[in-house]
Amino acid sequence: MTNFGIGILGTAANNLVEANTAVGNSNGIVVFAGAGGNQIRQNVVVGNPPIQVSNSVPTGGGVDIWDQSTPGTNTFLGNMCVSSVNVACPNVNTQAVPRKPGS
Repeated sequence: MTNFGIGILGTAANNLVEANTAVGNSNGIVVFAGAGGNQIRQNVVVGNPPIQVSNSVPTGGGVDIWDQSTPGTNTFLGNMCVSSVNVACPNVNTQAVPRKPGS
């Protein structure tokens, strides 16, 4: 796969990745092993990989956010994602209330 979202290399330290959008890539945000002290916050990272890629290459393994670093060495806060590895995706509340027609 040639398109990649945001990568934080294993030598990266004390960086801020904030308010980005990563959609339709082989991976959205990947934090590689060895990276530490980075803050990844308030990013919209969905649809990585796009459905066409995951259907045609089911072993591709792409996700929205993938943290390969030692747990607790980087901070993830307020990111919107659907799929992740070693990072929690928040519950997305659209605040829409289903209603019956005419009610």
